[in-house]
Amino acid sequence: MGMEYVNVGKIVNTFGIKGELKIVSRFEMADKVFKVHNKIMINNNVYEISGMRIHKNNYLVEIDNLKDINLVEHLIGIDVFFNKADLNLGDNDYLISDLVGFVVKEDDKEYGEVTDYDDNKINPVIKVNNKFYIPLKGDFIVKVDKVNRIIYGKNISSLVL
Repeated sequence: MGMEYVNVGKIVNTFGIKGELKIVSRFEMADKVFKVHNKIMINNNVYEISGMRIHKNNYLVEIDNLKDINLVEHLIGIDVFFNKADLNLGDNDYLISDLVGFVVKEDDKEYGEVTDYDDNKINPVIKVNNKFYIPLKGDFIVKVDKVNRIIYGKNISSLVL
């Protein structure tokens, strides 16, 4: 299986003078990504996370033991990527972004395809046919069939505008 990288955040600044990068991430599994010894890709280069702490909801990350602001400043403004295989997703785990193109069904009724999503932390949703949203929290989604790319739902009609 080839390497598939997902965007997990953006380097918005450095922090202090010791080479920490301040990364803003809205990625739904950021806690799995920003861990010491994990590898992240910045500007097509792979770096190992050698230090990590959280500060005001942002990740302060040290890479490759680079403990000098001058060695990492050029990375400000650049997106951070992570090899999806390293998330070690189980059969029932999925990224919201993976659901685009899945068909939404309830009983025998087909509601259409997932066309977009918003993976904000408070109320992540998927958008169906560019018309209505289904919250992922709550109990509208009964099962996600990753193999056949089908999402089985309930009470979906109450969401249709």
